[in-house]
Amino acid sequence: MSNIEILSLVVTLICLLSFSAVFTVLFRYYFKYNIANIEEGKEDISLIDQAIIDEQKAKNKTKKVFSILGKTLTYILFAIILLFLTFSIINRFNDNLMINDTSVVVIASGSMEKKNPENTYLIDNNLNNQISTYDVITIKKVNNPEDIKLYDIIAFKNNNNVTIVHRVVRIDIVDNQYHFLTQGDANNTDDSQSQYGNYLTFDKIVGKYTGTKIPMVGIFIIFLQSGAGIITIIAIIYCYFMFDHYRSKYEKAIQERTLLLTDLIKDFDDIEESITNTFHQELIYKGYRYIFENGKFISKEEADTEEGTMKVIDNLNGEIKVNEKTINSKKKD
Repeated sequence: MSNIEILSLVVTLICLLSFSAVFTVLFRYYFKYNIANIEEGKEDISLIDQAIIDEQKAKNKTKKVFSILGKTLTYILFAIILLFLTFSIINRFNDNLMINDTSVVVIASGSMEKKNPENTYLIDNNLNNQISTYDVITIKKVNNPEDIKLYDIIAFKNNNNVTIVHRVVRIDIVDNQYHFLTQGDANNTDDSQSQYGNYLTFDKIVGKYTGTKIPMVGIFIIFLQSGAGIITIIAIIYCYFMFDHYRSKYEKAIQERTLLLTDLIKDFDDIEESITNTFHQELIYKGYRYIFENGKFISKEEADTEEGTMKVIDNLNGEIKVNEKTINSKKKD
């Protein structure tokens, strides 16, 4: 790995860790704040309204079905991503994946993407099976050198042990040993000297192209093979499950509060017209009582005590005390 690649990996790691940390803090605060509002009764009217709608339109089961379906599809998507990630990591270290004598190879260059006009054998023999960059192809293992024919596309290991996919343009048999010469369709020179010695030996051949390919999928695989790609996928998976964790807590708080309210109010028939909600708040601090209703300041009055209490009351067909906190304060001398 070059210094630039190492630097790129470090920068990617720092950026994604920072993003994940900020994402965690923000959503944790958001959901905890909303859960607190629900538990303190500040969202009771909204919850009752939703309960009425669900009761009238009988959508509870439908919503549950869609929720389960959505989660199922999400998990399937993550399973596919993890499958690609596993394949990409294996392919990165082994350069191909052997399954029943079959290799899956990602085309990372454009040497087989088009016909070079100088390669007249391509036109003369009507060879139109070119392979584009980022295609994923299958390679079948060949057991005997005589099974490789002229103009077959093969995968082989070069002098640097990198898998190359090129076309056989010449076959020589010297002392009962097969000598192969290969060349990329888009190249104007063969692979002798650049990829191997004077010729390619059979033991360096991985397999022969079967004609099966999946266009452009290799972009995703090559990205996942990189360190940045692996870190990115891990960060995305973490953020999703972290978000899902807090969202589940939020939905549980809504469900529990809704059940509590619906147990108190059994009949929904004429409830919409009779419910009013006034959020009344009194804050006693440093000898004064500050009065708020529905978030608006109403008045300021002198209080009898320096130790104050803040009372939060929801009126729902009467007064229901939701929360009470004590605030200790001292007057300045």
